[in-house]
Amino acid sequence: IRWVLWSVASALDCAHNHGWAHNDVKTLNVCCQPVVDSKAAEIYRRADVKPQRVRLVDWGAATALDWRDDRTRGTQGYNAPENTDLTQGCTSAHDTWMLGCLLLEIVTHGAFDCNHPSEVLETWLPNAITHCQQNGQLPLANLLQRLLEERPELRLGAGQGLVTELLEHSYFSGLSPTQWALECALRTQLCDSTSRHIQCER
Repeated sequence: IRWVLWSVASALDCAHNHGWAHNDVKTLNVCCQPVVDSKAAEIYRRADVKPQRVRLVDWGAATALDWRDDRTRGTQGYNAPENTDLTQGCTSAHDTWMLGCLLLEIVTHGAFDCNHPSEVLETWLPNAITHCQQNGQLPLANLLQRLLEERPELRLGAGQGLVTELLEHSYFSGLSPTQWALECALRTQLCDSTSRHIQCER
């Protein structure tokens, strides 16, 4: 789960730094590809990480940050509360909310299915938090709360950036130095891939 979250967050951070919002983060738009290069695969194995690359695809709904028009973006049920107000525009916080919904879908083993942000806040999130707490996964429960914070200005990543605040969260504590080195080395590659997706699809 950490590897998927970090990979998707890195792609989003790169897009946000280039002035774009993805607007349609969901499990169907996250692809895992086996690493075929033998040297790269060996680095993954030494870091005790499954040799696969996680990519965020389908940038067809992407817009410039703060873009405003007469329609909502993304997939119904994944949209943030503020996205129902068309005057707010597309923001990085909207992508963060959808990353939270992606994590919610992982935690619920694919059962997550709703039509409005209120269902996330009133039903799905409380149930998922209770499940995590009962299984001793307190950091994961807190991460869900931070990603799915109703107020966008308090959502994870609103201060120092999504990746920075994600890696500082307690859910990511305990990773080995080798894993950290691997993640830092791959971030450039992820950003390059994200930039190419944006250029091709826009």
